[in-house]
Amino acid sequence: MLRPRALLRVVPLALLLTAPLAGCSQQLSAETEYAKDQDFSQYQTYRWLTDDLVLIQSGTGNEKIRNLENEKRIRAAVERELEAKGLKKAEGEAAELVIAFTVGTKVRYQIQGGTTALDMATADPATVTRGMLTLYFFDSERETQVWSAWTKKDLEPGADPDEVINAAVSVLMDEFPPA
Repeated sequence: MLRPRALLRVVPLALLLTAPLAGCSQQLSAETEYAKDQDFSQYQTYRWLTDDLVLIQSGTGNEKIRNLENEKRIRAAVERELEAKGLKKAEGEAAELVIAFTVGTKVRYQIQGGTTALDMATADPATVTRGMLTLYFFDSERETQVWSAWTKKDLEPGADPDEVINAAVSVLMDEFPPA
C-alpha cells in the first residue's frame, strides 16, 4: 500500500508519463468489480434480464446513442463474446447468469479547443459527448450481482456505431471471467 508521502512522488511521475498522450486518440479501458469468492467456471449459460428491448430506454440522454438499434448492437456484441467464451444462451429461467447493461451519456465542454475537457460552461465551448457502457452479471440462483465492468469514451460525431459498440464490449468482456 502506498503511503501519502510515497503517493506524492508517484503522482507527478504519472502525470509526466501521460502528458504526451493527451493529444492521442482515446484508448478504451475497463474497470471491474466482482465477487472475489465466486467460481466463475461454474457458469455455462446466460440470459438477458428481459428479452424486451427496454434496457437502454430508461433514463435520459442523447437519442442518437440511447436507441433500440444500439441496444440490439450491444446485445449482439455481448452474445458473440459470451459464445466465444463457451457460454450458451438459455431460454427462460434456466440460465446460471442473468445479464443487464446500462448506457449513459454526458456532455463535456472543452475550453478554447484545448486538450483538457472540463465539466463547465464557457463562452462558445466545444462540446464532446462521453458515452459509458456498463455490463452487470447476476448469479440467478443466489440472486446476487457477481460481476460488473464499465468503460467510457468520448464519442466522435459520425463514428460507426457498430465499431464503437464492438470495441467497448470487447474491452469489457476481456475482463470476464476475472483472473
